[in-house]
Amino acid sequence: MSCLRRHGRCWRSASELPMFRCKWSRRSLSTRGSAIAVRIHPERYRPRLSSRKVGVTRALHCWGSFAPGKGEEQCPWGLPMRSVYCLLGWLSWTGVVAQAQPGLVRGTVLDAETGERLGRATIVALSHDTVGVIADLRGEFRLKLGPGSYRVRVSMVGYAAAEQQLMVHGGDTLQLVVRLYPAVRQMHGVVVEARRQMGSVEAALSVRRSATAVMDVTAAEQMRISGDADAGQVLRRISSVAVMEGKYLMVRGTNERYSTVLLDGAAVAMTEPDRRALLLELFPTEILEQVAVTKAPTAELPAATGAVVGFQTTELPERSFWRLSIGSPYIVGLSFHRQGYVHYPGGPRDWLGWDDRWRRLPAQAPNSRQEMNALLQAVWNPYDTTGARQRWVALGRAFNSEIWRRDTGMVNLLPDFHLAGGWRMQTGEQSEFGGVGVLTYSRSATVNDVLWRGLLYDRSLLFSHEGIESVRKTTLGALLNLGYRFSGEHQLRVQSLLSRSFTDRFLFLQGADLGYQFLQMRHYVYHPEQYQLWNLQLSGHHALDGYAFEWALGRSEGRQQQPDFRRLRYQRQLYGDPAEPFIAEIPATQQGDGTRAGRLFTDLLEKTFSARLAGRLPLAFGTLRVGFTAEQRWRRFTARSFALIQARGGAYNVDFTLPPEELLRPENFRADGLGISEDTKLSDSYRATEQVWSTFATVELPLELGALPARIAFGVRAELAQQGLSSHLVNEQPVETNRRWLSWLPTVTASLQLRREEMFLRGGLYRSVTRPVFRELAPFAFFDVAEQELVQGNPLLTPADAWNAELRWEWYPTVGELLSVGVFTKRIANALEETIFPQQSELTRTFANAVEPAQLWGIELEVRKRLVMLGTWAQGVVLFGNLSLVHGRVGVRSGGLIVERPLWGQSPYGINLGVLWQTPWKGELSLVWNRIGSRIVKVAQVEQYSFPDPHVYEQPRDLLDLVYRQPLLAGLTVSLSAKNLLGLPVRWEQGGVEVFRRLEPRTLNLSIGYRSP
Repeated sequence: MSCLRRHGRCWRSASELPMFRCKWSRRSLSTRGSAIAVRIHPERYRPRLSSRKVGVTRALHCWGSFAPGKGEEQCPWGLPMRSVYCLLGWLSWTGVVAQAQPGLVRGTVLDAETGERLGRATIVALSHDTVGVIADLRGEFRLKLGPGSYRVRVSMVGYAAAEQQLMVHGGDTLQLVVRLYPAVRQMHGVVVEARRQMGSVEAALSVRRSATAVMDVTAAEQMRISGDADAGQVLRRISSVAVMEGKYLMVRGTNERYSTVLLDGAAVAMTEPDRRALLLELFPTEILEQVAVTKAPTAELPAATGAVVGFQTTELPERSFWRLSIGSPYIVGLSFHRQGYVHYPGGPRDWLGWDDRWRRLPAQAPNSRQEMNALLQAVWNPYDTTGARQRWVALGRAFNSEIWRRDTGMVNLLPDFHLAGGWRMQTGEQSEFGGVGVLTYSRSATVNDVLWRGLLYDRSLLFSHEGIESVRKTTLGALLNLGYRFSGEHQLRVQSLLSRSFTDRFLFLQGADLGYQFLQMRHYVYHPEQYQLWNLQLSGHHALDGYAFEWALGRSEGRQQQPDFRRLRYQRQLYGDPAEPFIAEIPATQQGDGTRAGRLFTDLLEKTFSARLAGRLPLAFGTLRVGFTAEQRWRRFTARSFALIQARGGAYNVDFTLPPEELLRPENFRADGLGISEDTKLSDSYRATEQVWSTFATVELPLELGALPARIAFGVRAELAQQGLSSHLVNEQPVETNRRWLSWLPTVTASLQLRREEMFLRGGLYRSVTRPVFRELAPFAFFDVAEQELVQGNPLLTPADAWNAELRWEWYPTVGELLSVGVFTKRIANALEETIFPQQSELTRTFANAVEPAQLWGIELEVRKRLVMLGTWAQGVVLFGNLSLVHGRVGVRSGGLIVERPLWGQSPYGINLGVLWQTPWKGELSLVWNRIGSRIVKVAQVEQYSFPDPHVYEQPRDLLDLVYRQPLLAGLTVSLSAKNLLGLPVRWEQGGVEVFRRLEPRTLNLSIGYRSP
């Protein structure tokens, strides 16, 4: 038993207590009398408390009577036993004083598998008075408790909580050694629950600190502070991460194909037809608990050259709650301004974020282009008697003509609505059931000033257009997560998500072709685009006889549609009569040109099925983690491009100078007027499949390097991937491709504690493989409907093979503070890059393996610091930010040259800086600044230009956002956010000439929320 010490003297056993009769009693965690030593020290993976082993509470109860003895006998204070002071002291020690004093609980929190001390764990003693403390950086804590019964709960993010019932009497001292397990387990007398509270900044830093991998974590609290609305806005604030167009993820100089996105640990369907990209607006921050970017992963995760981006949805709550937030955006210069918004009539279901009627393809439309060609041949045959002309006229009138009409109006209040609720209830002694649901809905509208230009070889203008872009957007998200725990060792979870995003753009441009045709032009573009993501996952966590394993089955379905993407162009002579009207370019040919006058319908559907089984086995020298994953993707993409044409012989009594809403009325579609053709290519549509089977094994070893604790993980991941594609060649012959790759991917990650729970040195070395996706491998050309250009696949592509190294120093001085400096390097052989080559009379975009390895290196700095050193006025001020510097070059064949340039999408630097003020009246005021360096957004064919570096670069742009949040009475909170305070435009330059500019307005959002007590 531990030494019983009182006033400088130690008694090793009860027999050393003079002149008293003593006995031992075994009572689980209840005390009376002398000091007590308590240890929760499991010797095995699933131990049982025993009175014969270490960890037993042994309570010493002593009693006796005063009896005169020899003068040399001493009482515990060293006084003669006959002294009356001894009697008085003894009575006060064992009785009155002891009962009047509080008890003291002292303890240490350890990792049960590695023995590492866990700093910043939360210790709560629950009784009629609840007392809580935070363990220090060494994992030690002290609790002063009054006499009584308590339920002590020890918890930490990333670990299962431990609970224990204990009885405290006045003057008691309890010494606890608590070991937390990262999995679901049951120990006799200790209930362990896999509950992770990951929404706070401190919790996110704790996850990062305890991880073996190198990662950055952003929690829900930080998202609220920064005022971010979706995952794309969150990611742009992470070091070395940038987002383009809300869906293309750039990490450490690599484009979106080099990174992997996971939702709740499972694969998620992509939403772009020709790129490995996902619309990040589909993940509103209201449904997210945490966003983790793992830059040096262990073998359990896919080995991504860029990063593994994990979105963790809202966790089950500790107690029941509900919250509601209602607000509306105010667009500076647009809201409540009469005639300030130009658009066209929307459909009756646009408010739901998905349109399947107003803009749908008419039922009378032929099923394929071949059927359309057959119909047109009959129409143009003057001797046809099959009624083809009547069917053709009916088809032209069946397309919705109302959506050509332009309206001007005023933007009023737009809804911004969020509702969330959750519960947790006991269903048995060791079982419970809980759930959380979130519903989020918002609408927005903006008007942007737009400039488009193109350059000739000598920097002179090829064309120049200016105009306005009116955008309206609807987003809807619904989340429902359910969990059930039973027998203390098993947990089941169901996680489901439905998210929609509907964006409708009207673009009006006016300008001139200055290089070849010398025409003045007007463009009318009506571009609706809708996305939907549905995700369902069933998972389980189990502990059986010391083994822990988890499994997950997931299904994800992503859909992207462009329902009735309409374009109509007008022209007149540039140097002609200024009074000459603009004339619509509707050709008198049978096929027409859908890019000038047409209607496009696209539909992408991707279904993803995934399965995962992983287990963890403690070894005598460490921990072994093994697992298997299977992933299957099925994709279908269809495109139908319909062109507006004139009837054979021309369109009579049709005024081509009329605006679109009058020119394209149903009565103008007739046998001698306007009609519909189709210029779709069979190669524009395809079907594809992909299967990836992988297995992994990781051994994590706790080590001592001198006096410094360390952890090192050795792992290997094997991936077998197979892709299949079915489409058509340019000559419309069917074609199928199948490719198969086997990759072995070793990983090594290490973590060294330079100072207990405060300072770490982390490192990682791993190999990653990036495979081409779908049509990048296609042996044919196809038309990219998004970029409106011809794209040629390359069947000779090979996977990009990269070696990645990482080293990072981290310091966590106090709770919620961080200082880190990291360096990284990447060497990518056969890097996958876009390039340009001339084909017949036009340029074609294609894909190629770099002829020289891409080399990247970078430095990352991150800080989060409370400014308490500045005085009392700065007690609630927190400074946070990060800086990344990235340098990379790659050699790519372009035309007949080998061109060395930065990687597509790579920025040389990125800066995020913010300040948070927690006001004395409990409010939160944050100001966040973001800036990234110039990056290539369009690759040019170098030999066609006479000036150096003719690629198109997006220029640096400063973004400044402000958020203020103030709690009111009775759970009410008011919030005000301001976006794009500086009002700077998005700008692209080519050879120092501005070729694109979009000026977006400032936006304010005022909301009021309520949370149940």
